[in-house]
Amino acid sequence: MTGVIPVTYRNVTYNIPIGIWVMYDYPASPPDFFVMPTENMKIVVGKHVTADGKIVHPYLDTFNSIPQNSLIEFISILRKIFSTETPVVEVKHAAASQSYSMPQPVSMPMPRPNNYMYNNNPTNNGYMPYNNYPYQQNVNQPPPPSTSMSYPMNNASTNRNSLPRPDAKIGVLNEAREKITKDIEIINKELKDQIDILLSDNRKLSENEQKISNSIRLFEEEMLKVKGNITLFQDKNKELSDKIEQLKSKQEVNPDEILKLTPLMNQLVEVVADESAIEDMIYYLGKALISEQIDLNYYLKHIRALSREQFLKKVLIKKIRAQAQLI
Repeated sequence: MTGVIPVTYRNVTYNIPIGIWVMYDYPASPPDFFVMPTENMKIVVGKHVTADGKIVHPYLDTFNSIPQNSLIEFISILRKIFSTETPVVEVKHAAASQSYSMPQPVSMPMPRPNNYMYNNNPTNNGYMPYNNYPYQQNVNQPPPPSTSMSYPMNNASTNRNSLPRPDAKIGVLNEAREKITKDIEIINKELKDQIDILLSDNRKLSENEQKISNSIRLFEEEMLKVKGNITLFQDKNKELSDKIEQLKSKQEVNPDEILKLTPLMNQLVEVVADESAIEDMIYYLGKALISEQIDLNYYLKHIRALSREQFLKKVLIKKIRAQAQLI
Protein backbone atom coordinates (compact mmCIF):
# COMPACT_ATOMS: atom_id res chain seq x y z
CA MET A 1 0.00 0.00 0.00
CA THR A 2 1.16 3.54 -0.74
CA GLY A 3 0.45 6.92 0.77
CA VAL A 4 2.05 9.95 2.35
CA ILE A 5 3.00 10.87 5.87
CA PRO A 6 2.89 14.51 7.00
CA VAL A 7 6.27 15.72 8.25
CA THR A 8 6.94 19.13 9.78
CA TYR A 9 10.31 20.42 8.67
CA ARG A 10 11.37 23.92 9.77
CA ASN A 11 7.80 24.80 10.73
CA VAL A 12 6.51 23.77 7.29
CA THR A 13 4.49 20.58 6.77
CA TYR A 14 5.46 18.34 3.82
CA ASN A 15 3.89 15.11 2.62
CA ILE A 16 6.52 12.40 2.17
CA PRO A 17 5.37 9.63 -0.22
CA ILE A 18 6.08 6.14 1.12
CA GLY A 19 5.17 2.58 0.23
CA ILE A 20 4.55 -0.31 2.62
CA TRP A 21 5.00 -3.94 1.62
CA VAL A 22 3.07 -6.26 3.95
CA MET A 23 3.53 -10.03 3.86
CA TYR A 24 0.61 -12.44 3.95
CA ASP A 25 1.84 -13.84 7.29
CA TYR A 26 1.96 -10.38 8.89
CA PRO A 27 2.70 -9.75 11.75
CA ALA A 28 4.86 -12.89 11.88
CA SER A 29 7.06 -11.27 9.23
CA PRO A 30 7.94 -7.58 9.51
CA PRO A 31 6.75 -5.19 6.79
CA ASP A 32 9.11 -3.30 4.48
CA PHE A 33 8.92 0.50 4.16
CA PHE A 34 10.15 2.41 1.09
CA VAL A 35 10.42 6.08 0.17
CA MET A 36 8.47 6.54 -3.11
CA PRO A 37 9.95 9.63 -4.82
CA THR A 38 8.20 11.36 -7.70
CA GLU A 39 9.93 12.36 -10.94
CA ASN A 40 10.89 15.70 -9.40
CA MET A 41 12.33 14.10 -6.27
CA LYS A 42 15.62 12.44 -5.46
CA ILE A 43 16.30 10.01 -2.62
CA VAL A 44 18.74 11.24 0.02
CA VAL A 45 20.79 8.31 1.31
CA GLY A 46 21.10 8.53 5.05
CA LYS A 47 21.21 6.58 8.26
CA HIS A 48 17.69 5.22 7.79
CA VAL A 49 17.24 5.36 3.99
CA THR A 50 19.22 3.29 1.46
CA ALA A 51 19.99 4.20 -2.15
CA ASP A 52 17.00 2.20 -3.43
CA GLY A 53 14.68 4.00 -1.02
CA LYS A 54 14.31 1.20 1.53
CA ILE A 55 13.81 2.41 5.08
CA VAL A 56 15.92 0.63 7.71
CA HIS A 57 15.45 0.93 11.44
CA PRO A 58 16.04 -1.31 14.52
CA TYR A 59 12.29 -1.18 15.14
CA LEU A 60 11.72 -3.33 12.04
CA ASP A 61 14.40 -5.83 13.10
CA THR A 62 12.47 -6.60 16.29
CA PHE A 63 9.00 -6.04 14.83
CA ASN A 64 7.76 -9.64 15.09
CA SER A 65 9.36 -10.30 18.49
CA ILE A 66 7.39 -7.62 20.34
CA PRO A 67 3.57 -8.04 20.22
CA GLN A 68 2.97 -4.32 20.86
CA ASN A 69 4.74 -3.24 17.66
CA SER A 70 2.45 -1.81 14.99
CA LEU A 71 2.53 0.07 11.70
CA ILE A 72 1.03 3.17 13.31
CA GLU A 73 3.76 3.35 15.91
CA PHE A 74 6.53 2.99 13.32
CA ILE A 75 4.96 5.68 11.12
CA SER A 76 5.05 8.01 14.14
CA ILE A 77 8.75 7.17 14.51
CA LEU A 78 9.33 7.96 10.81
CA ARG A 79 7.67 11.35 11.22
CA LYS A 80 10.13 12.23 13.97
CA ILE A 81 13.10 10.96 11.95
CA PHE A 82 12.12 12.71 8.72
CA SER A 83 11.53 15.96 10.60
CA THR A 84 15.32 16.12 11.13
CA GLU A 85 16.63 13.93 8.29
CA THR A 86 14.93 14.63 4.96
CA PRO A 87 14.61 11.45 2.86
CA VAL A 88 14.06 13.26 -0.49
CA VAL A 89 15.09 16.52 -2.17
CA GLU A 90 13.62 18.40 -5.09
CA VAL A 91 15.30 17.94 -8.46
CA LYS A 92 15.04 21.13 -10.59
CA HIS A 93 14.72 20.50 -14.36
CA ALA A 94 15.63 23.12 -16.96
CA ALA A 95 12.25 22.84 -18.66
CA ALA A 96 10.27 23.07 -15.45
CA SER A 97 7.49 25.63 -15.56
CA GLN A 98 7.03 28.50 -13.09
CA SER A 99 3.77 27.02 -11.82
CA TYR A 100 5.74 24.70 -9.50
CA SER A 101 3.49 21.84 -10.46
CA MET A 102 4.84 18.35 -9.85
CA PRO A 103 4.04 15.01 -11.50
CA GLN A 104 2.11 12.33 -9.70
CA PRO A 105 4.31 10.15 -7.41
CA VAL A 106 5.15 6.79 -8.94
CA SER A 107 6.11 3.48 -7.45
CA MET A 108 9.73 2.42 -7.17
CA PRO A 109 11.09 0.26 -10.02
CA MET A 110 11.65 -2.86 -7.96
CA PRO A 111 10.17 -6.38 -8.21
CA ARG A 112 7.36 -7.24 -5.87
CA PRO A 113 7.79 -10.54 -3.97
CA ASN A 114 5.09 -13.13 -4.43
CA ASN A 115 4.43 -13.38 -0.72
CA TYR A 116 3.75 -9.66 -0.30
CA MET A 117 0.31 -8.08 -0.15
CA TYR A 118 -0.24 -4.86 -2.06
CA ASN A 119 -3.23 -2.68 -1.31
CA ASN A 120 -4.17 0.37 -3.37
CA ASN A 121 -6.95 1.45 -1.02
CA PRO A 122 -6.02 5.05 -0.14
CA THR A 123 -7.78 4.93 3.22
CA ASN A 124 -6.19 1.70 4.41
CA ASN A 125 -5.02 1.89 8.03
CA GLY A 126 -6.18 5.50 8.20
CA TYR A 127 -3.24 6.93 6.18
CA MET A 128 -3.70 9.83 3.74
CA PRO A 129 -2.89 8.90 0.11
CA TYR A 130 0.10 10.62 -1.33
CA ASN A 131 -1.85 12.40 -4.12
CA ASN A 132 -3.98 14.29 -1.56
CA TYR A 133 -2.17 17.26 -0.10
CA PRO A 134 -2.99 19.82 2.60
CA TYR A 135 -4.71 23.03 1.59
CA GLN A 136 -2.38 25.96 0.91
CA GLN A 137 -3.43 29.57 1.27
CA ASN A 138 -1.58 30.66 -1.89
CA VAL A 139 -1.04 27.98 -4.49
CA ASN A 140 1.10 30.27 -6.71
CA GLN A 141 3.57 30.95 -3.91
CA PRO A 142 6.88 29.12 -4.49
CA PRO A 143 8.23 26.72 -1.87
CA PRO A 144 10.30 28.22 0.94
CA PRO A 145 13.88 28.68 -0.21
CA SER A 146 15.25 27.58 3.17
CA THR A 147 14.59 23.85 2.60
CA SER A 148 15.35 21.28 -0.04
CA MET A 149 12.11 19.41 0.67
CA SER A 150 9.55 19.34 -2.16
CA TYR A 151 5.81 19.93 -2.10
CA PRO A 152 4.09 17.02 -3.80
CA MET A 153 1.33 18.53 -5.98
CA ASN A 154 -1.23 17.32 -8.46
CA ASN A 155 0.07 17.43 -12.01
CA ALA A 156 -3.35 18.23 -13.48
CA SER A 157 -3.84 21.70 -12.04
CA THR A 158 -2.53 24.01 -9.36
CA ASN A 159 -5.68 26.00 -8.76
CA ARG A 160 -7.70 25.97 -5.56
CA ASN A 161 -10.30 23.55 -6.92
CA SER A 162 -7.73 20.73 -7.39
CA LEU A 163 -6.96 20.58 -3.66
CA PRO A 164 -9.05 18.45 -1.29
CA ARG A 165 -11.84 20.20 0.47
CA PRO A 166 -11.41 20.89 4.21
CA ASP A 167 -14.42 18.71 5.10
CA ALA A 168 -12.88 15.77 3.20
CA LYS A 169 -9.64 16.23 5.09
CA ILE A 170 -11.51 16.37 8.36
CA GLY A 171 -13.32 13.14 7.48
CA VAL A 172 -10.04 11.39 6.72
CA LEU A 173 -8.52 12.68 9.92
CA ASN A 174 -11.55 11.58 11.93
CA GLU A 175 -11.40 8.15 10.33
CA ALA A 176 -7.70 7.90 11.12
CA ARG A 177 -8.34 9.10 14.67
CA GLU A 178 -11.09 6.52 15.18
CA LYS A 179 -8.90 3.71 13.87
CA ILE A 180 -5.97 4.79 16.04
CA THR A 181 -8.31 5.02 19.04
CA LYS A 182 -9.61 1.50 18.38
CA ASP A 183 -6.07 0.20 17.99
CA ILE A 184 -5.09 1.85 21.25
CA GLU A 185 -8.11 0.34 23.01
CA ILE A 186 -7.22 -3.10 21.67
CA ILE A 187 -3.59 -2.67 22.73
CA ASN A 188 -4.66 -1.43 26.18
CA LYS A 189 -6.98 -4.42 26.61
CA GLU A 190 -4.24 -6.83 25.57
CA LEU A 191 -1.81 -5.12 27.91
CA LYS A 192 -4.34 -5.26 30.76
CA ASP A 193 -4.92 -8.98 30.17
CA GLN A 194 -1.19 -9.61 30.08
CA ILE A 195 -0.69 -7.54 33.22
CA ASP A 196 -3.45 -9.50 35.00
CA ILE A 197 -1.81 -12.76 33.98
CA LEU A 198 1.58 -11.53 35.14
CA LEU A 199 0.12 -10.33 38.45
CA SER A 200 -1.58 -13.69 38.96
CA ASP A 201 1.67 -15.50 38.19
CA ASN A 202 3.49 -13.16 40.54
CA ARG A 203 1.03 -13.92 43.35
CA LYS A 204 1.45 -17.65 42.80
CA LEU A 205 5.21 -17.28 42.76
CA SER A 206 5.07 -15.28 46.01
CA GLU A 207 2.89 -17.94 47.65
CA ASN A 208 5.18 -20.72 46.46
CA GLU A 209 8.19 -18.74 47.60
CA GLN A 210 6.63 -18.42 51.07
CA LYS A 211 5.90 -22.16 51.16
CA ILE A 212 9.43 -22.97 50.08
CA SER A 213 10.83 -20.58 52.71
CA ASN A 214 8.71 -22.26 55.42
CA SER A 215 9.81 -25.70 54.25
CA ILE A 216 13.45 -24.61 54.29
CA ARG A 217 13.02 -23.15 57.78
CA LEU A 218 11.42 -26.36 59.10
CA PHE A 219 14.13 -28.42 57.44
CA GLU A 220 16.84 -26.30 59.06
CA GLU A 221 15.15 -26.69 62.47
CA GLU A 222 14.98 -30.46 62.02
CA MET A 223 18.62 -30.49 60.97
CA LEU A 224 19.55 -28.64 64.15
CA LYS A 225 17.58 -31.15 66.24
CA VAL A 226 19.20 -34.08 64.45
CA LYS A 227 22.66 -32.58 64.93
CA GLY A 228 21.87 -32.06 68.63
CA ASN A 229 20.68 -35.66 68.99
CA ILE A 230 23.77 -36.92 67.18
CA THR A 231 25.99 -34.94 69.54
CA LEU A 232 24.06 -36.23 72.57
CA PHE A 233 24.28 -39.81 71.28
CA GLN A 234 28.02 -39.48 70.74
CA ASP A 235 28.49 -38.12 74.27
CA LYS A 236 26.40 -40.92 75.83
CA ASN A 237 28.15 -43.53 73.73
CA LYS A 238 31.53 -42.24 74.88
CA GLU A 239 30.32 -42.23 78.48
CA LEU A 240 29.11 -45.84 78.20
CA SER A 241 32.36 -46.88 76.56
CA ASP A 242 34.29 -45.34 79.45
CA LYS A 243 32.08 -47.16 82.00
CA ILE A 244 32.57 -50.45 80.18
CA GLU A 245 36.33 -49.98 80.21
CA GLN A 246 36.20 -49.20 83.93
CA LEU A 247 34.14 -52.32 84.65
CA LYS A 248 36.47 -54.47 82.57
CA SER A 249 39.43 -53.26 84.59
CA LYS A 250 37.78 -54.35 87.89
CA GLN A 251 37.83 -57.90 89.29
CA GLU A 252 34.76 -60.11 89.05
CA VAL A 253 32.48 -60.00 92.09
CA ASN A 254 31.19 -63.19 93.70
CA PRO A 255 27.39 -62.95 94.05
CA ASP A 256 27.61 -64.55 97.48
CA GLU A 257 29.87 -61.78 98.63
CA ILE A 258 27.50 -59.02 97.59
CA LEU A 259 25.39 -59.56 100.74
CA LYS A 260 27.56 -60.47 103.70
CA LEU A 261 25.10 -62.33 105.99
CA THR A 262 25.64 -63.78 109.44
CA PRO A 263 25.30 -67.53 109.97
CA LEU A 264 21.95 -66.96 111.63
CA MET A 265 20.67 -65.03 108.63
CA ASN A 266 21.96 -67.69 106.25
CA GLN A 267 20.05 -70.32 108.24
CA LEU A 268 16.90 -68.17 108.05
CA VAL A 269 17.20 -67.91 104.26
CA GLU A 270 17.55 -71.69 103.92
CA VAL A 271 14.62 -72.46 106.25
CA VAL A 272 12.34 -69.97 104.45
CA ALA A 273 13.25 -71.53 101.10
CA ASP A 274 12.47 -75.04 102.46
CA GLU A 275 9.12 -73.90 103.86
CA SER A 276 8.18 -72.33 100.50
CA ALA A 277 9.10 -75.53 98.68
CA ILE A 278 6.90 -77.61 101.03
CA GLU A 279 4.03 -75.20 100.38
CA ASP A 280 4.40 -75.73 96.63
CA MET A 281 4.47 -79.53 97.02
CA ILE A 282 1.23 -79.51 99.03
CA TYR A 283 -0.39 -77.34 96.32
CA TYR A 284 0.55 -79.63 93.46
CA LEU A 285 -0.51 -82.77 95.39
CA GLY A 286 -3.97 -81.24 95.76
CA LYS A 287 -4.16 -80.57 92.01
CA ALA A 288 -3.05 -84.12 91.24
CA LEU A 289 -5.77 -85.54 93.52
CA ILE A 290 -8.45 -83.41 91.89
CA SER A 291 -7.38 -84.51 88.41
CA GLU A 292 -7.34 -88.13 89.67
CA GLN A 293 -3.69 -88.57 88.89
CA ILE A 294 -3.15 -89.99 92.41
CA ASP A 295 -5.49 -91.75 94.75
CA LEU A 296 -6.63 -90.52 98.14
CA ASN A 297 -4.42 -92.85 100.21
CA TYR A 298 -1.26 -91.66 98.44
CA TYR A 299 -2.33 -88.08 98.91
CA LEU A 300 -3.07 -88.45 102.66
CA LYS A 301 0.18 -90.30 103.29
CA HIS A 302 2.39 -87.57 101.82
CA ILE A 303 0.26 -84.68 103.07
CA ARG A 304 0.70 -85.77 106.68
CA ALA A 305 4.50 -85.95 106.31
CA LEU A 306 4.75 -82.63 104.47
CA SER A 307 2.43 -80.83 106.88
CA ARG A 308 4.48 -82.03 109.89
CA GLU A 309 7.73 -80.86 108.25
CA GLN A 310 6.17 -77.51 107.24
CA PHE A 311 5.02 -76.94 110.80
CA LEU A 312 8.53 -77.54 112.15
CA LYS A 313 10.01 -75.14 109.54
CA LYS A 314 7.58 -72.38 110.51
CA VAL A 315 8.42 -72.81 114.20
CA LEU A 316 12.13 -72.61 113.38
CA ILE A 317 11.62 -69.51 111.27
CA LYS A 318 9.79 -67.84 114.12
CA LYS A 319 12.60 -68.63 116.56
CA ILE A 320 15.32 -67.37 114.20
CA ARG A 321 13.46 -64.12 113.53
CA ALA A 322 13.01 -63.62 117.25
CA GLN A 323 16.67 -64.27 117.92
CA ALA A 324 17.73 -61.95 115.08
CA GLN A 325 15.31 -59.33 116.39
CA LEU A 326 13.46 -59.17 113.07
CA ILE A 327 10.03 -59.26 114.66
